Amino acid sequence: MIVTIIAAVAALAAIGAGIAVVHAKKNASALADARERCTSAVERLEAQRTAAETDVRSAEQLETLSASEVADEDTLDDLHDALDRYRKISGDKSALSCPTDAGEEELERVAQQAQSDIDASKQDLDAIATVAESVRVSQQAQRKADAKADEQQEREQAQEQARNQERTDSASDSKSVDRAGSSANEDGGEDIEGDWLSYPKDGMRTYVNARFDFTAQIPEDFALVTPGPANGDGRAFTDDATGMRITASASLGNTTAQQMLDMEKREHHVSYSLVKDDVMIATWEENGTVTYERMIIGPKAVSTIRFTYPKENQAVCGPIVERTAPTLTAPYTNGGV
Repeated sequence: MIVTIIAAVAALAAIGAGIAVVHAKKNASALADARERCTSAVERLEAQRTAAETDVRSAEQLETLSASEVADEDTLDDLHDALDRYRKISGDKSALSCPTDAGEEELERVAQQAQSDIDASKQDLDAIATVAESVRVSQQAQRKADAKADEQQEREQAQEQARNQERTDSASDSKSVDRAGSSANEDGGEDIEGDWLSYPKDGMRTYVNARFDFTAQIPEDFALVTPGPANGDGRAFTDDATGMRITASASLGNTTAQQMLDMEKREHHVSYSLVKDDVMIATWEENGTVTYERMIIGPKAVSTIRFTYPKENQAVCGPIVERTAPTLTAPYTNGGV
């Protein structure tokens, strides 16, 4: 009897030992799986951060731009917010490791936190990429605006220099007035605020600018626009029937025909152009209005005749341009001296 009891106890002990071994193996397997998941998640998070370093550094460089360097200041605020969100996640690495002595529960916690950071970081990195592109576009827009402002400033400085030169040459301008009046009076005409407009002849009237002494033939049915400019640089004429406006003018300035064409090409979509010696011709269309421009470049001044008219009246206005544009003359394009 005693032997039987002893055998039963031994059997139970063996069974218990076997169960313990199975549990131990099962626990070891679960721990190994948890460690693998933890290690994999942490490694994927680190790989994500490493791959994003270049884009993040580029975005951080954009973040240093000042408000004056972008057209839309809000894009910088958006980029700053996106980078801050990413830094809060990427900067906290205290819990993102898989210690050798950690249990299954701790390893699962780290794996879940790493996966959560991966998902959140992806959203933030996508936001950073989108906003960074907006900042670049805003930066380019501001650069264009600054360049345009610089051109305007240079233009204003050139105009101021021209005005100074004008005051210096005022005595010579007075001599030009005398020449213009006497030459135009030979055919008869009328004084228009110091300039001269001849009576019609062969369907045209001769306009003589007193200040610069340039001339142009204007169709007789075009009406004079009044009053003229205070600086006496030219006059405009209009025709209601065709919707055409002719402007004959001059301005002081030291330039070339090619430089004038380049300027027009920067400001307009020029469809036809010609540069020959001291003459520049350009034409373009904007918002249904055709513009044709002919310039004669002198040592100190530029004489211009410009035509604008509706595109739909090309058939009527084209022959007027062909007849009138070549009549521009500028014998005193050096400013009348």
